[in-house]
Formats: sequence, C-alpha cells, structure tokens
Amino acid sequence: MASPRILNLMLAPAAGGLESMALYYHRALEAHGAQVLSVGIEGSWFDQILADSPAAFAGLKAASPIDPRQGWALARIARHFAPDVVLAHGSRGAALAVAALSRQEVRIAAVVHNFRARRAITRTALAICVSPAVGADVRARFPRVPVAVVENFAPLSRTPPRAVAADPPHIGTLGRLHAEKGFDLLLEAAAQLRDRGRVFRLTIAGEGPAADDLKAQAARLGLADRIDFPGWVSPPERLLAELDLFVCSSRTESFGLVVIEAMAAGAPVIAADIEGPRILLAEGRYGRLVPPEAPAALAEAMAAALDDPKASLDMARLAQAEAIAPYDMDAGGTRLWTALIPLLEGR
Repeated sequence: MASPRILNLMLAPAAGGLESMALYYHRALEAHGAQVLSVGIEGSWFDQILADSPAAFAGLKAASPIDPRQGWALARIARHFAPDVVLAHGSRGAALAVAALSRQEVRIAAVVHNFRARRAITRTALAICVSPAVGADVRARFPRVPVAVVENFAPLSRTPPRAVAADPPHIGTLGRLHAEKGFDLLLEAAAQLRDRGRVFRLTIAGEGPAADDLKAQAARLGLADRIDFPGWVSPPERLLAELDLFVCSSRTESFGLVVIEAMAAGAPVIAADIEGPRILLAEGRYGRLVPPEAPAALAEAMAAALDDPKASLDMARLAQAEAIAPYDMDAGGTRLWTALIPLLEGR
C-alpha cells in the first residue's frame, strides 16, 4: 500500500484530553508511514505543539459555527493536500468536515470522544469511538453508521510508584477545567479531609471555562493555602509521578485517558465509579472506586488511601504490571491503523 495521506482535523482552541488525543493520532499515524496534515485553530495549543513541524499543520481562523469562511478554508486545504481519509475529532469537527468536503471525493471518519455525537456522523464513512460504551451509544442512536472502537492511547511514561509519601502528602488531578470533570466535588472532599485534621497539598492542573469558579470555590472553602492551579501541564508524567494520590472525580468520563497516564506514572488512583474509570481500574482491582457525585465518600476514600499506603502502593504496582500495556502508543496506533484499513484500501 502506498503511503496514505490523512488529514487530522481538531477545532478546539485550548489544551485538554481530546486535544491531546488528536496529537497522539497524528504521531501514531506518522509512525505507520502515513503522510499526516493536522488542521486546527491558528494559535491554539494544537498549533503550538506542532510548531516544530511547519509542514504538519495548517491553521484555520477561529470562527462561529455558522461562519462559512472556516469551511471554505478547510475545503481549500483539503484540495491542496488531497487526503485519502479525513479524521474529524469531536462533533464540531465532524460537522465542519461534512459540510466543507461534501463535494470532494474523500472519506471522512468521525472520531467520537464522548456521548454527545450529533447527526453529522450519519454522513461519514466511519465513527471511531474511544471506548466500548461510546461505541454502544453511537450504535443505539445511529444504527446505520459503521462503528470501530479504538480505545484511547498515549505515550505512557512508566515511573516506579513512590515508596515514601511526601510530607505533606501530595494529592492531584489533571484535566479540562469543566463542570463535567467534577473538580468542584474534589474541592468539597478536600475541605472535608482538611476538617478531619489532615494536612496535604492539592494540585488541580488544567485549563478551561470553570477555572475562575474553581479558584473562587477553593478560597470560600479555605483551601487557598494548600492548593495549586498550575494550568495545563504537558507532558503530564512529571506531575503525575510526584503524586501520592491521583483523583478522578468526573461526573462523566467516556474513557479517562488521564487515569491510564496516572497508573503508568505509578500514582495510586481513586476514581468515580463511572463508565471509563470503572473499566480501566477493573472494577476496583487497580484503584479505589467511589460513588459519583459523593464528596463525603471521596473524602473517606482519600483518607483510607493515605492511612494504608501499602495497600495503595500494591494496587499501583499491579496496575503498572498488568493494566497499561494495551494503552501505549504502539498498541493504540495499531488499533487505529487497523480501523482505517478498510477506508484506505478503497482509495
């Protein structure tokens, strides 16, 4: 098979898990010999991270969803690059690709990262779903759309779990600062942990629309002297390897890539018992699960993990040994390439 040409479309302007996955798709496809052109918003995190490879990125100006100029620009880029396949990340990416490229002979694969897929995917050749739960959701709502489940993956950095906790213990999390991620629940739990007389440091790393609200909540709860908001941390492994406890307090999580990254970095994990983390943690074998949206239960789990560091470290070591190999770049890139082969063979 001659080297395929793949256009990788990501429209989000800020940094986050979805944006990171678009970058990992780019890298994985290059590793399989494809010519990849990523297209995103000028000046975005995606643009900046690919700045060392000018031929690998083409920029679109930020625009409202109803501004046709963004579609015209994408159509011009596609005519020049002549892709065999377009990977369109997220609902906005799929909608723009379908509208802009309908007159060009190109197969579009929508990458569905969550449970909010829209009808635009019915006009694509394939829905690439990041977890079995997302795949089931798309099949139920859009039964005529071909589905391939390609679970998320990352360039995992394995670090031995910390044998001795920091003083005070360092609790942390990472993700887009959005209500869905439940960082407000983590702050409530941290306040309850503090009220029990516990001393700790808390780091909430990320960027997003909830940043100001979270900082204000931390101040109201009297946590300002023990919490850091460092913004987006990339690559994440240095922060994750420093943690004595990683917490995923999300309200919804279709996969939970950062949970895998934390496991690879040797951090003991506590997560809400929801779709993605439940599977990644093997229903509690590789980390503690707590009921979602329950700050009191989360505080209790954090206290128990800190009180029994041996059990926490045992789970962290088991997670590294058994759970993370399917989610590294080699394994994930092979899954992605396999899913795309039917589209590439017909080019």
